[in-house]
Amino acid sequence: MKILLVQHRAIGDVIMCTPAIRALKRAIPKSEITFLVSDYAFDVLRYNPHIDRYLVPPKNVSNFKYMGYLYKVKKNRYDIVIDFQNNPRSALVTFISCAKKRISFDSKHRNYAYNIQIQPPAIHVYAAIRKLMLLQPLGIEEMMDVVPDFYIAGADREWADQLWKKLEFSKEDLVIVVSPVSGGRKFYRQWDPEHYGRLCDFLISKYNAKILFNWGPGEYRILKSVLEQMKNRIEIDYEISNIRYLKAVLEKSSLYIGCDGGARHMAVAADIPTIGLYHNSRISSHWTPPGDPKHVIILPEKVGIKNIQLETVIEITDTIVGSISEKIH
Repeated sequence: MKILLVQHRAIGDVIMCTPAIRALKRAIPKSEITFLVSDYAFDVLRYNPHIDRYLVPPKNVSNFKYMGYLYKVKKNRYDIVIDFQNNPRSALVTFISCAKKRISFDSKHRNYAYNIQIQPPAIHVYAAIRKLMLLQPLGIEEMMDVVPDFYIAGADREWADQLWKKLEFSKEDLVIVVSPVSGGRKFYRQWDPEHYGRLCDFLISKYNAKILFNWGPGEYRILKSVLEQMKNRIEIDYEISNIRYLKAVLEKSSLYIGCDGGARHMAVAADIPTIGLYHNSRISSHWTPPGDPKHVIILPEKVGIKNIQLETVIEITDTIVGSISEKIH
């Protein structure tokens, strides 16, 4: 049986597909699973053992050229296509596949592409569970094994080991990854750089924490603003240049602190505690594993991430870091 899964991007959304991939391969082990994903998010799935083949469409092409690419999809004669993304392009892929079963959520403007539609859940449902629901028409009812995964190579872990040596970190150090960036131009996700700076100063002063910053292309100016607010001087002579390296770094770290974004989902996949700063409760529950106390959400009293108080974040972080520090030492 040939199955095509579709989720072009973004990194967080692709990570959220991994429990469904895992469940699908477990339920139909002899299936040939192909995943269509953009080159931007491909590294999330590059080493996933449950995927047999990949389709990585050319980027920045016209719709006409993209239609030419889709001819390859039709030639593969898939039995089942599951559209996790449910947007105009993913719907087009699904429709052109001519698969016997074309599955996605009910959508007024895209139902032409699907012959099996299910009702989408409420926005507060964890995104990985939402993806798993699309397996139900195949008789797969998995709703418990929902923690995402992100496989990387030994070379990626070796890079992180070298970074630890360069920064003179030891196994006993409390290493905290701080991600003060907002993910592109999504400034509604971005907490005040001054607050991040004061939070980092607190962690260094009280716990002698080692702070590792994460940022992406075009975001260094945000990090610079954080550094300018700090009393403790930190030299940034490193750059975590791809998401595989970031996953390797997270595996070696004690805690992740940051806003809504792909980095937090990688930290969940790395099985380390996380503190997520969110602008509203509906979004926070959509992106946080339910019932897992090691993944903490901090919300403002009034909608808007700018309304999260520094004192609140320090108080909650102090409790969590204190517990982690006791286990390390």
